[in-house]
Amino acid sequence: MARKKTILIVDDHPLIREGLKSIIKSNDASEVIGEAENACSARKMIKEFKPDLVLLDLTLPDKRGF
Repeated sequence: MARKKTILIVDDHPLIREGLKSIIKSNDASEVIGEAENACSARKMIKEFKPDLVLLDLTLPDKRGF
């Protein structure tokens, strides 16, 4: 069995994060390893968990854009 792809969700809206987690759970090939509500937390989690994919809201309260 192949290794699951790891995903970090970054969005300041809890409802969006919950919806994305629900969708991702329905796919056996990937798993959510964390979620962050701002860019500062996201940077720390990316360094710590090294996810395969980051789903990123581009309009976070503490940082905008790429």
